[in-house]
Amino acid sequence: MPISRAWVWTWVCVWMALFAVSCGGEAETPAVPEGEAPPEAEAEAERAQTPAAGSELDGLEGFWETERADAILERTREFEVRADTSGLTEGERRAVGRLMEIGEIFHRLFEESRHAQATEVATHLAALEVGEAERPRLEAMRRLYRLFEGPVAFTLEGVRVPFAPVRAYEPGRNVYPAGTEAEALEAWLAEHEDAAASVRATRTVVRRRDAETVAADRARLEAHPWIAALHPTIGETLDGDDAYYAVPYAMAYADALSRASRLLFASADDVRSGDADLADYFEARARDLLTNDYEAGDAAWVSGRFERLNAEVGAYETYDDHLLGQKAFHAVSILVRAPEASAELERAVARLSDFEAALPGGPYERVRAEIPIGIYDVVADYGQARGGNTASILPNEAHITRKYGRTILIRRNVITHPVFVETAQARFRAAVAEAHADDLGPRGAFDRTVWHEVGHYLGPKTTEDGRVVTEALGNLHNHIEEMKADLVSLWLMPRLVEAGVIDADRMRHAYAAGVLRVLVTSEPPRSSPYRTMQLMQQNWLLERGALRFDPEAGRLHIDYARYPEAVEAMLTEVLRIQRAGDRAAAEAFVERWARWDDDVQGALGRALDEASPRYWLPSYAALEGDSMGGE
Repeated sequence: MPISRAWVWTWVCVWMALFAVSCGGEAETPAVPEGEAPPEAEAEAERAQTPAAGSELDGLEGFWETERADAILERTREFEVRADTSGLTEGERRAVGRLMEIGEIFHRLFEESRHAQATEVATHLAALEVGEAERPRLEAMRRLYRLFEGPVAFTLEGVRVPFAPVRAYEPGRNVYPAGTEAEALEAWLAEHEDAAASVRATRTVVRRRDAETVAADRARLEAHPWIAALHPTIGETLDGDDAYYAVPYAMAYADALSRASRLLFASADDVRSGDADLADYFEARARDLLTNDYEAGDAAWVSGRFERLNAEVGAYETYDDHLLGQKAFHAVSILVRAPEASAELERAVARLSDFEAALPGGPYERVRAEIPIGIYDVVADYGQARGGNTASILPNEAHITRKYGRTILIRRNVITHPVFVETAQARFRAAVAEAHADDLGPRGAFDRTVWHEVGHYLGPKTTEDGRVVTEALGNLHNHIEEMKADLVSLWLMPRLVEAGVIDADRMRHAYAAGVLRVLVTSEPPRSSPYRTMQLMQQNWLLERGALRFDPEAGRLHIDYARYPEAVEAMLTEVLRIQRAGDRAAAEAFVERWARWDDDVQGALGRALDEASPRYWLPSYAALEGDSMGGE
């Protein structure tokens, strides 16, 4: 007899109440620069220099010396994020408190997902007591941990190196087995197509099958009986004999996600009387965390019309997966809506379908007449969202976005923070000729960022032969998609002037922000989506004459008359690659344009480096924090 979902959920809730116990001893254990993998030889060298996982931490033995830490910390600027929450209701305030608890849970999950020993190091540093002579070193280690959200630093030379005596950085972080190489895993997946879907899935942890690992997963099933009810094939997975297998996040992080689920249910009760749509979203997301299927929560999130409070809760972005580029990492972002600014933006995107129809290479999928977009102030960010995140467009999964669309979240109090505005101006003036020194107006970066996020809505989502673009382009999909959004935002500017949304001065400021966007400090590895696609755009603009480098002055000249044509030409090529789903063409495109000339990019990078901080360390007025800053 078929069993209803409601019956299963009732049964699950009972078992959760009875068996809410810790899993104990689990194996899963701008802003800060986004993930760049070190070259293979450097990674191997680092592995040889760092101890194996399992070594006990002893005081500060094996941690960096203060001088080495200070080289990074002296290039770090801290900034505080404040949000006005006075307009929230009492119930919304209670919900914010619970969301902060979820944020703490997700922040640790994020750190553990990136390094197996993250929690061990965090706990050790937080509890460690040292003599007065060692206190500066201890505080430096704590700041490094906060800055890099784990025990692996991203150095000034662009290499990921542990600052603690732990296992070295791995591209697969802690969501693939240690030592996994992308080429070997891809070859295995090609021979085991039945396992490919689960191994590539956005929210699974990949295991290498051995008796100890399987036994630990079986113990986890016994500790959390609801897993078998919601994931009925997991037993077959554990009984299999494939070299690799994957388990859902709901199982891998069962204890943490069941606690977060209960807090979301309580948050729904807090806001139900004043914001039924928000309560529906919280309840659906509470279930999503256990089913490992985000569709219900995403549908409620995208279609809901929330009063004041909003929150990103879940694992969405895949930038930290440097192996296959598939795994999402956990984040919480607590947001308060700016109603007047949001209403103005909603009116501005009313012509989105016209813009879509005008895109080069179309027609593409027709966009919705209304898209959920809002301008918000950040109360607090956790996990993958922390570090100066200015905007998001979510969800990402094609089968969900096709049915429900996406929501766009613009973080006003971050993108317009005086620290970032001042730094942007300083970086821009360090790189351009004196004639352009005042071209970057105060709204330039804001307008470019807003329409970058809108740009994700436009263009092909599926290939000509019916494949999902993100899957077709593999680990280059982030490079190509982020480049597309950058180019769409600039391509839209003259059309926004024509529509009366912005004036010519704001268009020029946005173009200047587009120039600033493509400037990079050092040569990026190919594993860095953002910095690679920024370098590609810079080279394209130089070759098309929209930018000209003066070698004597070491500065750029901008030809605004050539700018729109250069942008449209590159956008046309990017859209063609996406629509064809042509991985080989994407690889060739990256190889062609992501070249580094030290006489040009090197000179500009050195000027930029002198003009601005290298790292950003946020704090939040809403959080008191602890000694580790992990909240």
